[in-house]
Amino acid sequence: MARKKQTAAAAPGLVAVTLAVPRSGPAGAFNRGDVIEVNPFEARRMRDAGQIEPLAPEVEAGIDAAIEALEAEIQPETVPADVVETAAAVPAEPVETREG
Repeated sequence: MARKKQTAAAAPGLVAVTLAVPRSGPAGAFNRGDVIEVNPFEARRMRDAGQIEPLAPEVEAGIDAAIEALEAEIQPETVPADVVETAAAVPAEPVETREG
């Protein structure tokens, strides 16, 4: 795959990052310096692991904003406390073992 020059515009919902280390996966193999598009969560993970070149401040802000927006959409499933049964509240049944 030919190297792409980093541009400010990536596909909607994706972030263009420049690799600081080689990477391979289902999309193929990429070398250091290649620009790939990843989702904001992957961009943050790769940044924290030192796998990508430093990002421009506006890109960093865009990643943080995209992650906050996605996390706001995720609503944790709640279950009433009287329905939740913990392992400690359930008596253990005897386990039969076979000695050989």
